[in-house]
Amino acid sequence: MGSALKWVKEASSQVKQDKWKLNGDHVKLFLKNYKEAKDVKGAEEFCGILKQFNRLDSRAYDSLIRTYDAAGEKEPSLCQRLVMVHDFVICITNNIKFEFNEAQASHVDLFCGTNGVEAFYAILHRVDVGIVIDLEPARTEDPALSIAGAVQSQKLAVRAISRLQALPGGDINLLCDAVVTHVRELTGYDRVMVYKFHDDEHGEVVAESRRDDLEPYLGLHYPATDIPQASRFLFKQNRVRMIADCNAAPVPVIQDDNLMQPLCLVGSTLRAPHGCHAQYMNNMGSIASLVMAVIINSSEDESSSRNSMKLWGLVVCHHTSPLHPLPSSLRL
Repeated sequence: MGSALKWVKEASSQVKQDKWKLNGDHVKLFLKNYKEAKDVKGAEEFCGILKQFNRLDSRAYDSLIRTYDAAGEKEPSLCQRLVMVHDFVICITNNIKFEFNEAQASHVDLFCGTNGVEAFYAILHRVDVGIVIDLEPARTEDPALSIAGAVQSQKLAVRAISRLQALPGGDINLLCDAVVTHVRELTGYDRVMVYKFHDDEHGEVVAESRRDDLEPYLGLHYPATDIPQASRFLFKQNRVRMIADCNAAPVPVIQDDNLMQPLCLVGSTLRAPHGCHAQYMNNMGSIASLVMAVIINSSEDESSSRNSMKLWGLVVCHHTSPLHPLPSSLRL
């Protein structure tokens, strides 16, 4: 393997970065051999070459992490993060008392942090095998982390809600126009739209607030296949979906071998977008997005089951550049 790695280094040094390619099967073979040999140093050097030429994908990174594991080692930064995760989970279980059952919201939002340690938003949701905790790093400059900032954020939200409640009833167009204006003010996205589903399932942009230099989408109609039924079903379950950067490289999910089945990440706030959706966003000139489901009661019986809830449409936010995730407290 040492001579093969030397050959790869020499070959890669003689070509331009955007021209160099290594056969995918060869990459798998290299990584497989490093893992079986528990050769951490060799795996690091090989992944370093892949990274240099933008070929370090999630599968290669996953193999590197598994090589560390096979050798009984931990990648330094990963080890440090695992310690922090453990501390936060202990903090949550020991100090946060709550009932997490079907009668409550599907997500519970908490803030975790101590002096001198990185702060996180902890977002919990239930899956069939237990509870998943998404730990979103909180920026130190996030206004919501200070008392004054939290109060100000709450005031802005309350003011927007009050303005919406003060609108005359029965005028859905006026309501939608007000929604896009206030949501854009609160979030800072370049474009905010209300996307309505018609009876034949096709969609229409019925309201829009956008940056002046962007092409308008107001009044555009899209076929029903633009948002498949499977996606619409998921929006009824997980009503807020955020993508901070559709071009960000996905990171691998390392699952404990003791779990009997693959972990479902449908409700996770941190899951990466599907490749085809990322391409769709790029085609629209949108790098970051935030989508919120508009759910109405389709039955006259207010006490009817969740199955009577109808997906009326979506509030869709687009941004032309990567955008740091909104604080979960504002998002949820």
